[in-house]
Amino acid sequence: MTRRLFTVGEALAVFLADAVDRSTGDVGGAEAHADPPGRLAKATRFTRIVSGAEVNVAAGFVAAGHRATLVTRVGHDALGQAVADQLDGLRLDASVGFDAHPTGVLVRTIGGVERGEAVHLRHGAAAEAISPADVDNAWTPDIDVVFVTGITAVRSASAAAAVQRAVELGRQSGALIAVDPNLRPALADRAAFAAALAPLRGWVDIAIGDVDELAVLAGLMPASDVAVDTVVEALRAQGCRVVVVKRGPDGAVAIDDSGTATVGALVAAADVVDTVGAGDAFAAGFLAGMLESATLEQALKRATHAAAEVVLTRGDIPWLSDKEDSR
Repeated sequence: MTRRLFTVGEALAVFLADAVDRSTGDVGGAEAHADPPGRLAKATRFTRIVSGAEVNVAAGFVAAGHRATLVTRVGHDALGQAVADQLDGLRLDASVGFDAHPTGVLVRTIGGVERGEAVHLRHGAAAEAISPADVDNAWTPDIDVVFVTGITAVRSASAAAAVQRAVELGRQSGALIAVDPNLRPALADRAAFAAALAPLRGWVDIAIGDVDELAVLAGLMPASDVAVDTVVEALRAQGCRVVVVKRGPDGAVAIDDSGTATVGALVAAADVVDTVGAGDAFAAGFLAGMLESATLEQALKRATHAAAEVVLTRGDIPWLSDKEDSR
């Protein structure tokens, strides 16, 4: 049986710098040897893709054989139309509003274990105008899981209210509520994320993130001083059924009433091409597994396999990047 995920967030026009082989000067893909840090200032060729945490999770959920509804806003501009067109290509049920504000833009390089450079052109973008009414207009009675992030909640009062409305509707309908805090220092500091996520505490069924992100979700500050066990206990005490702790190259751990499951990373650090989007693929894989009644360990393995597929390729959504490169 197919399941449906509902999410609300920004769909970005991402300009991904093409890698350059230092030995030849030729533009290449994942096989090219990336220039050292600072190369974004010298980049002249880019591949445009669509991305955004919620976009990536929705796309991964669809790729797993399910359905996903995405609520977003883009600008009344060429990039907004391009983003809308690419969302159609991902087979999402995308509810796209066209706004007077510009489409959000991210310009970045690829990066292995150490992330590359990124320039965020997102403040004042159309996604900040996402509203509870947008959520209401897109809501359907067949939602099985609502997925939200701190990225959207921290953007504006309107966007935060939209996130809260999605969670409220999910709780009323009996859907699972999954939250990834997804801290992004380029958008706001930890305190701002903590304040934006505070209204969701006590409403979360599945929490996914690294220990710092989960500590912020739990309201434990400063996050850097909090032990993993303390974070897990706090979230569980707030009603969270499943806590998933991502540990980067050390794999991940998931805890629920049945116990603890642990998996290791599948990709060696030396083989990592681009880490951006791996956490989103992980979340999509884990949620798909849970909704298919997989065991905790099975869902965690599925999530890890999904993340591995992303880190071995350029771009946040491998199958979309491959299509763009083949044109």
